Amino acid sequence: MIGAVYDSATQWERFGREDPYYGVLSTEEFRAHRLDEETRERFFATGREHIDAIFDEISQTVASDFTPKDALDYGCGVGRLLVPLAERGLEVTGVDVSPSMLAEAARNLAAHDVSSVRLIEPPALENLTHQFDLVHTVAVLQHIPVRQGQQIFRTLVSLIRPGGVGVINVPIGASPVARTYSWTMAHVPFAYKALNLVQRRPWDTPFMEMNVYRLNPLADVLADRGVTRLSLQLFTGPPGRFRYRAAHLLFRIPG
Repeated sequence: MIGAVYDSATQWERFGREDPYYGVLSTEEFRAHRLDEETRERFFATGREHIDAIFDEISQTVASDFTPKDALDYGCGVGRLLVPLAERGLEVTGVDVSPSMLAEAARNLAAHDVSSVRLIEPPALENLTHQFDLVHTVAVLQHIPVRQGQQIFRTLVSLIRPGGVGVINVPIGASPVARTYSWTMAHVPFAYKALNLVQRRPWDTPFMEMNVYRLNPLADVLADRGVTRLSLQLFTGPPGRFRYRAAHLLFRIPG
């Protein structure tokens, strides 16, 4: 198998240094050169809306009595979801591979007067001595090579305490054009750099990797933790050649 021609973590550190908000929500509105106070407010408003929707979904599906005390958000970026989780009174741990993202998250937490959040990089997960009531990751695993992402999935599920809830989003399908594009950009030397030049961007503009997962190996991990009830929603992107389909997995660990 041909390996990737770049390191994914290095790419995300570039996003963290140069365009962190776009790295989290990839719309032109959140490009670094367009950020102002009003734009930042809209950015964090999307985080509050997301967390409100997640808690509503948990209540309506797998845990009507869910009252978490702590949470872990994997791929926390600049803290879009850390702030609303902390505002609900939870002790929160944010994890991100990019030190620059974590530094920006720390600034945002201070700006929102939030102190109940711990920020760590992924290797520190191995040293955690406790589990969490809520483990969440969304729009993250698709940017991680599948074999590595499957191991992260196992780790995240293992960090949910009995009675706790997991909310994990993974892409499970892509159009042939999207698959071919992603593979070419990731594995053909200088392909994404050449595309940057064609699109009149700096040649070393970082590449946002996209990967597709199979559900069966992930379901096996859940079954090993005793999960028998799973809320599964499927989301399909807008029509077009670069169409992706994602699975939103919501489950409770028996306990």
